[in-house]
Amino acid sequence: MPIPNDYQKRFQKLLKAAGFGFKDKETGKWRTQWDSNAMRHSFGTYHYALKGNPLETSRLLGHKASDQVLFDHYRALATKAKAEQYFSIMPLKAKSKVVEFVG
Repeated sequence: MPIPNDYQKRFQKLLKAAGFGFKDKETGKWRTQWDSNAMRHSFGTYHYALKGNPLETSRLLGHKASDQVLFDHYRALATKAKAEQYFSIMPLKAKSKVVEFVG
């Protein structure tokens, strides 16, 4: 089993705090069933569906100069309406510890 890096440790902590996953009965450790790039791939899919700009989405994902990866893996997986729903997800205010900044 590979040693988790700092990002993986922080991501696992975030998933646990959000209630995603389960406690392994044998080891007592918190486990999740998320693929390592699930959030990144979701962002790419919904960003492209919302914006319709393959070069911008590719750039944000860190792809090489071409948008071929985007077209091979992200295009046509979500509708604009689903992307709008995805990007409008907000924590519940009653249970949230998020501080709203007003400019």
